[in-house]
Amino acid sequence: MFKMRHTLSTLLILLVLSSCATKNKPVVKRGMYYWESKNNYLSDAEENLIKESDISKLYLKLFEVEYDEELGAVPISKTNLSRHSEFEKREIIPCVYIQNTVFTRMDKYELEDFVENTLYLVTKMLKDDLYIEAKPKEIQIDCDWTPSTKENYFLFLKSLKAKTSSKISCTLRLYPYKYHDKMGIPPVDRVMLMCYNLLSPKNNENKNSIFDLNEFEKYTDSKVNYPLPMDYALPKYSWNICYENKSFKGVIHGPQSVLQPHLKNINSLWSILQTDTVIDNIYLRRGFRIKHESVSNKTLEKLIDQLKKNSSFDDTITVSFFQLDEKEFKITPHEELDNLYRRFSK
Repeated sequence: MFKMRHTLSTLLILLVLSSCATKNKPVVKRGMYYWESKNNYLSDAEENLIKESDISKLYLKLFEVEYDEELGAVPISKTNLSRHSEFEKREIIPCVYIQNTVFTRMDKYELEDFVENTLYLVTKMLKDDLYIEAKPKEIQIDCDWTPSTKENYFLFLKSLKAKTSSKISCTLRLYPYKYHDKMGIPPVDRVMLMCYNLLSPKNNENKNSIFDLNEFEKYTDSKVNYPLPMDYALPKYSWNICYENKSFKGVIHGPQSVLQPHLKNINSLWSILQTDTVIDNIYLRRGFRIKHESVSNKTLEKLIDQLKKNSSFDDTITVSFFQLDEKEFKITPHEELDNLYRRFSK
């Protein structure tokens, strides 16, 4: 009898240990954001990346919304993408970026019309521009809400959720993730934790504003019991921030290679422009200071390990990279991207 009880106790302990060992090893769905407005097709390289990396979900920005004093909420930066064969094989999640000022200026009586207009335009663009007839399983809203806009934004999300059978998700920055008691919990089905853009690019000369591990650890140094299912967005983009002395002149998106022939490097972040040139309609003068920011795969591995250290993943999560751009992934073979996705389950 004692032996049987001992055996049962041992089995119970093993089951508990097995559960603890596997609880943070989720099934990972692979996602990718596409935020470009100008292109009307995916390049061959981008299409191949989707196939080779087994991307199952594409988060596609359909349009952005700004506030006009006369017209109210106005859609801008609409995508120019048209029908693509890959769209039929992947889950397409339409995304709408809403500037926070929309909810600063909009009163509660305008919100219902705004919800109706948003759903109408999402449906119309999916059908007319992308030839997607089926109702999306999920619609994602991207907005950096603040305590002053929280009430209006949450009312918008609640009404949006009530008016469609699609699941509603929204992006979640690290501050409202850690301090959700102060910032509130958005009334949505899921959130996408945005693990980048932690610092202002204009005010942090000696830090990488796209991703800084020390800053990231401030928000992920302890377990946060966030009460909604969570997915994760990681940075895979770069930019070049241009200054004339201390005056900000603009941003050139993409790897440093577009500027490299004109630069003299100062350190890992900063360079000096050696010749006058024009790139992306920005006139650059000799002597301009250029700050290049990107995130290496080694740094992304540390980001993932930090998440694993203090996060309780759901059984199934989506991990998405921002963003799908052939210029960025020329320097990241799909095998390396595959390893980053897999690292969440190791």
